[in-house]
Order: sequence, then C-alpha cells, then structure tokens
Amino acid sequence: MIGGSAKEQPLSSIALEWMLDGAEGLKLKRGVKFPPTPSNPLYPLDRLTQKRKLFKKWREGPVSDWELHPSARKRVNTLAAYRPKSLHKIF
Repeated sequence: MIGGSAKEQPLSSIALEWMLDGAEGLKLKRGVKFPPTPSNPLYPLDRLTQKRKLFKKWREGPVSDWELHPSARKRVNTLAAYRPKSLHKIF
C-alpha cells in the first residue's frame, strides 16, 4: 500500500500499477540499501537522489501516447492546461 492508512487507495494504486508495469524487465542492482527516510524537515535534499543509482538508465518519461495510463490520457484530453514536463515528448 502506498499513501495513507485508508483501506482503499485507488489513486495511489493506479500509480503503483503504472510503476510496476514500467519497471518490468529492468535490471536492478542487487543488494543496494535505501537510505533511511528523513523525518527531519531540514534533512539535506541531495541525499534523497541516491535512490536513482539503483537504475542503470534514468527514464525521462513516456515517448508515445500508448505508454500513458487511460486515466492520464483522459486528463490530458480533457484539461488543456494539464501539460506536465514529463509528457513533453508526446505533446
């Protein structure tokens, strides 16, 4: 479960499913330990980017419309102002 403590997490479940589908077939470095999650609001942010080193190649976002989840496609098609930077290759 991702997010709060409610029984149902439909929004975060969509994101989790999308991440799992996108991660299928990736080669991850085994034995890499995640740094502890900081509970201090003044924790240095540069340490949070260490998690990126797990992946051999950083993905910049989808390159074609078929990679979008149907809910994201509906949002893009309905809300003209919704154009996140991660979708710049599509729009």
